[in-house]
Amino acid sequence: MSDITAAEPGPPAGAPKPGPSAGAPARGPARPSRRHRLAALEPLLWIGPAIALIASSLVPYVRAKAESLGVSATVGPGPREARIVILLVGLLAWAAFGENELYIAAVAVLAALAIVTFVQRVAHVAARLEDTKEGT
Repeated sequence: MSDITAAEPGPPAGAPKPGPSAGAPARGPARPSRRHRLAALEPLLWIGPAIALIASSLVPYVRAKAESLGVSATVGPGPREARIVILLVGLLAWAAFGENELYIAAVAVLAALAIVTFVQRVAHVAARLEDTKEGT
């Protein structure tokens, strides 16, 4: 005698196959994966630091140029110490938690402070030079 095993009965031909979510409650839209979030943030990981680097380099340049012209330019909300602390906090948070968003937020704050400080120092120096020009 031959040993013939019967095939297990399956769904009838043309019937929809049950998927992994068959019978599961409907959920909202799927959240993007970490890889997709990183891909969306990738431009910010180099544009933000580039802006922060350029703006942070302009702040001491304006101060040095102003002092060479005889004007003090220590105004502004973002002195060097504050910018360094913000950057270090962002880097430590990024290293500790692995979230790029924390680093991007710190760099954005750093860039904003540097730009505001730069603009404020340029305006301050221009006003002081205008005052000394009118006084002579």
